[in-house]
Amino acid sequence: MKKTLRIMRNLLALLGMFFLYLLIHGMVDYTAQAATNDLACVYARCM
Repeated sequence: MKKTLRIMRNLLALLGMFFLYLLIHGMVDYTAQAATNDLACVYARCM
C-alpha cells in the first residue's frame, strides 16, 4: 500500500512540474509575441 502511495505522489509531482513548465513556457511565448506586436504597432504609426 505504501508503495502505491509513493508512486501516486511521484506521478502527481511530475504532473505538477510539467504543468508549471507549460505555464512558464506559454507565458514567455506570449510576452515575446506581445512585445513584437507592440513594436509592429509603433512602427506602423510612425511611418
